[in-house]
Amino acid sequence: MRTFLPFGQVNRMAVFDRVIADLLEEKGSFDQYFDMMDDKPHRDIFGVALVDCDAGNIGHTLTIRRDDDHVDSHDPSLYFTKEPFEHEAALLHRAAERVLDVGCGAGRPLLWLKQRGVNVTGIDLSPGAIDVCRRRGCEDVRLVDIMSSATETLKDAEFQTAVLFGNNVGIVGTLDGARHFFRRLARAMYPDGHLPITGLDIAQTCDPRHLTYHQWNRVLGRPIGEITMRFENQDMIGSWVRWFYPTPDELREIAVETGWSVKELGSTYGPFYSAVLGKLS
Repeated sequence: MRTFLPFGQVNRMAVFDRVIADLLEEKGSFDQYFDMMDDKPHRDIFGVALVDCDAGNIGHTLTIRRDDDHVDSHDPSLYFTKEPFEHEAALLHRAAERVLDVGCGAGRPLLWLKQRGVNVTGIDLSPGAIDVCRRRGCEDVRLVDIMSSATETLKDAEFQTAVLFGNNVGIVGTLDGARHFFRRLARAMYPDGHLPITGLDIAQTCDPRHLTYHQWNRVLGRPIGEITMRFENQDMIGSWVRWFYPTPDELREIAVETGWSVKELGSTYGPFYSAVLGKLS
C-alpha cells in the first residue's frame, strides 16, 4: 500500500504520482519497488526539492539533520548550475568513452559531458532526480539503488569512467557498505577504468559538536565519518538513513581492499578533497 508524506500542495502530489507511475512501471508493481527501497515508501525528499526547483518554485532550503540534531541547510538550486565546480571540471575533462555518474541528481555533470559528445549514463535512487534529469535532456538515466542486491542493474565491464561527486560516496552508509560498493562498481568498469571522487574530510574540523560526534563513534567502534541523517524540505520529513564520509586515509585503505589503486589524492579547498582511483587488472 502506498503512503505519502504531506506535500502541502496538491499539484506536487499529482506530479509525484505521475513520476512514480512512469518510472517504476519496469519494476512490476509499486509493492516491489517499495520493498526494494527498504520500507521507505515514497519519501523522496531530495527528489521533491529538485522537482520544485526545476518547476521554478525557488526560495526553499533543503535541510540535512543529523541524529544529534545538528542541521545543515542549502539551496537546491546549486544542483542546477550550468558549469560543474572547478575541481569537478578538472576531473571531468579526462572522462572519455562510456561514463557513469553515480548519484546523478539534477544532471549537472551529465549535461556538461553530453555537450562535449561523451556517452554518459546517470543513476540515482531518487525518482524525482531521474524525472528532473530527463526533463533537462539527459537521455540515459536509470532508477538504480546500486547498494541493493535485489537486482543486478549494471553490466560487467560497461564503463570506462565512473564519477562520484558531491560527497556521493556517502550513499554507501557504512565502512562495510563502502567495501561492497567499490567491489560492485569495479565489476562494472573496463579493465583500465578509473573513478574520480570528490568528498569531505570529516576529520578537518574544530567544531565541538562534530568532535563530540566523532568521539561517540569511536566509543561505538565505528569510523568517525559514519552518521545517521535525514532530509527535510518544507513540511516534509524523510526517513533516517546511514551516511559515510570516509577520510582520505580510509578511502585509500578501502580502495586497496576492493580492487582499486589510488592514482591521485589531494585537497581541493577547505576540508574537501578529490581523488582518482584506477581499477586494478
